[in-house]
Amino acid sequence: MHLMRYLKKFATRAEYDAFMEANADFPFVGYIEDEKKVEYMAQQPPIHFEDAEVLRVLLANGVGADGVITEPQARAVTSIGTWFQSNTTITSFKELKYFTSITKLGDNNLNYGSATFYQCSNLEVVHLPNSLSFIGNFVFFQCRRLKKIVCHTITPPTLGIYALN
Repeated sequence: MHLMRYLKKFATRAEYDAFMEANADFPFVGYIEDEKKVEYMAQQPPIHFEDAEVLRVLLANGVGADGVITEPQARAVTSIGTWFQSNTTITSFKELKYFTSITKLGDNNLNYGSATFYQCSNLEVVHLPNSLSFIGNFVFFQCRRLKKIVCHTITPPTLGIYALN
């Protein structure tokens, strides 16, 4: 499978905002003001993903480029939404700890629609980033093989209903 590299440059924040409003489905994870930051991010060593399926899903959703994801690229991600929902291939996501701009997984909805790892039936281990403050409703619901959640936060995140069921 050939993955395309997406990089769109904007002269101003207003141009970025206008583009994103008109192109909500554009696979773009953040706004970077300084071109030197883009160059810096591309020069960083890649994160080694233990589970190839995690890397595949992240790349398919516009994180990283050229088949790799660096720590600065991971830090730029503010949400992984439902990218992994019902994925029965994923077994571990220890590298989630590098995604330190993510403050919440899921939300307070009383359905499974926004539950990040809902029905990831083979998921066994997850390392949560130190930025996480909330785990929403049903986030790990029906993750029957989940054995270990490593929380890198000082204060444990607030939990929604059935968040860890």
